[in-house]
Amino acid sequence: MKEIKIKILGIVLLLAPWVLFGQKEATIDKSVVTVFGGAKQTVPLRLTERKFFPMKSVRLPLESFELNFEEQGTWPLQKLPQLNLVAIDMRDGDEKNSAYGFKFSNALKIGAGNYGRTLLNFNAGYAPKDNSFLGIYVNHDSNLTGPIAEEMSGRSENQVKVLSRYFGEKTLWDSQVNYQRTLAHYYGLSEIPKYFIPKDLELNNERFSFYGRFSNAQKEAKSDYSLSTDVNFFRNLRSETELVTSSQFNYSKNYSSSMKGNFVADYILSEYTAPKSVTRSLYRLKPSVVFKSSRVAFTAGLNIIQSKEGNAQAVNSIFPNINLDVGSTDFFHFFAGFDGDVEFNSLNSFAKENIWLAPSIELRNSDKLGHIYIGIKGSEDQKLDFEFRYSYSEYANLPFFMNTIKDISQFEMQYLGGLKKVEVTNLGGHFNYHLGPHVTSGIKFDYVEYQQLQSFDKAFHRPNLTLSWTNTWHLTDFMIISPDIYYIQGLYALNPKSGKTVALDNILDVNLKLNFSIKKNINFSIQGNNLTGKSYQRYLQYAVQGLNYNAALGYSF
Repeated sequence: MKEIKIKILGIVLLLAPWVLFGQKEATIDKSVVTVFGGAKQTVPLRLTERKFFPMKSVRLPLESFELNFEEQGTWPLQKLPQLNLVAIDMRDGDEKNSAYGFKFSNALKIGAGNYGRTLLNFNAGYAPKDNSFLGIYVNHDSNLTGPIAEEMSGRSENQVKVLSRYFGEKTLWDSQVNYQRTLAHYYGLSEIPKYFIPKDLELNNERFSFYGRFSNAQKEAKSDYSLSTDVNFFRNLRSETELVTSSQFNYSKNYSSSMKGNFVADYILSEYTAPKSVTRSLYRLKPSVVFKSSRVAFTAGLNIIQSKEGNAQAVNSIFPNINLDVGSTDFFHFFAGFDGDVEFNSLNSFAKENIWLAPSIELRNSDKLGHIYIGIKGSEDQKLDFEFRYSYSEYANLPFFMNTIKDISQFEMQYLGGLKKVEVTNLGGHFNYHLGPHVTSGIKFDYVEYQQLQSFDKAFHRPNLTLSWTNTWHLTDFMIISPDIYYIQGLYALNPKSGKTVALDNILDVNLKLNFSIKKNINFSIQGNNLTGKSYQRYLQYAVQGLNYNAALGYSF
């Protein structure tokens, strides 16, 4: 524990100059801060729209200048850091507004680059009335991901999404239907036989989903509610399927100016076939009471959970949920709390994080048996926001991606945390700054230390430090430059053939995009990614391409 504290202190000292002096050129990340009364203020200031390859690991905030208030929200950095291989949509979730201005409601973007890169992105919106909206989102993106045998590493993604929203006098309806097909290849073999063709290594995942939410639209009401349903169907070429249905009900009521009651109910049902069928379920009830004054908000509640895996006996868990938020000023807040939870792991969620999964992986839920956190945060309108948080958690069934001994190019899930729980210490935070209409910049970091790993000598494929610095600088009215840096260190893997631990090189991913406005509704961009040219490995055996670039033309109408 002493060693952990020394490392954490070192990181704080390392980052202090960035926070204090480096932010005048600093993108506003989509950050959440708790304001008085328990509401969470979302401040997603502008960040340039773009994808970067090959490191598709950091989800970027959506473009918006709106301030939204959400009674129910999640703490940033509450979950363990994880990298997501799903391609980032240009403006996913913001289809009504154009990437090139609020005046236009439709946008078309086409592009191409080296390593066979092709891109097509289309958004169309139609508002028949002021209180209703229909939209469609189409995306195609493909390129060669890795340097191994080139054509063997081809990947592509195709997506079609239809959205609808209706704002009534008392209710709000929001729904979307989505289809996504992702194709990749198991190119991470020790050696690819000469007689192999790309079809022999093909990996094809399909996702169908429906989301619908029915909620209260009366902001002045003393009570608030929402009911949502999310249905996801996943399948691959191996005839493995997973149907996950999740529903959530939220209700809150103001009993007085200083007390409010909250109630959240979750239900998740899954049918996983690989090739045997297993039924999994999770029920969660979260009653809580919020006491608040002009400077203090205190939340006390319970998290009551029942989970069941196939024919196994149901497991019941009860965790306290305590949170204290003290605002010493309108700008500066101190917070602390304690809670616990159960995270529902699915084939769909694991395949989003690492697409190269082995057949019939084992699925288990992860139990966060204790989570203590403390930190500071603050926000000033749309100019800046920050948060720094320290937390300690204990986990049972914490999942790790491991190369299989049968086929080193595929990954299975191994879970740690039985009688001895995995101890996770985390120091994380962000600092975002917006300087007028011309400069937005943000730094985000996560430092994680794992202990009690039992048979593992390292936390395989889980980094201990991730850093990102993202920017949007308006050089002129017609040109925007967006330099971004992503850094990951502390990656290890276990080679199942030799049984030895392999230290993967640290990842430094530098990206630069130039965006030119030819006319008010015509946009041209040039983007370079992985400018250092390093063929790093996020997962063992899967080296990525070096320097890659692309150009795109956008038209909004």
